[in-house]
Amino acid sequence: MASYSLTTTSSSLGTPTAPTRVTNSGPDAIEVTQGDRTVMLYPTAGSEVFPAGTEITAVTLRSTATAVTTDATESTLTLTGGHLAVTGPAVTAAADTGAGTTPPAPVVTGATDIAGTITFGTGTSSGAGDLVAVTFGRAFAAAPDVIVIANNTATEDLGIYVAASTTGFVVSSTGAPTDSQANTVYSISYHCIA
Repeated sequence: MASYSLTTTSSSLGTPTAPTRVTNSGPDAIEVTQGDRTVMLYPTAGSEVFPAGTEITAVTLRSTATAVTTDATESTLTLTGGHLAVTGPAVTAAADTGAGTTPPAPVVTGATDIAGTITFGTGTSSGAGDLVAVTFGRAFAAAPDVIVIANNTATEDLGIYVAASTTGFVVSSTGAPTDSQANTVYSISYHCIA
């Protein structure tokens, strides 16, 4: 897990902490540093100072050293008003052997390398085992921890579990799914933490 520290360009902001909101009382810039990456925080695009009383309500940390980019393989985590939003490379999902013969294609919704939702169904002769294979848009350096939750009782009843690698993860079940189900019947949401 990455560690983060907050440093400032001026002592007027006090001891660096991990605040949920920062109010500035003078013309300072704030730096957020992770390893060798530093992000400068300013109240508006192109600004170089904080006017007195400015509040920081959103912080974006990018996975590359370049602060402004349109690289589709970059993941961005944004905290606004206490809510996290994630953008980044899209994952792909394919039905696996446990989904049976000629299952419908899984549907990925808002699915990035970091988080998303996948719905899936079954064909004929489905059974316990590997149901959906998910491939990351960009490989991780080490296999991430993947947290999967069932979004409905039909999925929960399957006894789902996951196995992760650097390139993706497989959603499997201890119970056999019902044959010939549409790709909206079973649903999971996931979060990947490297």
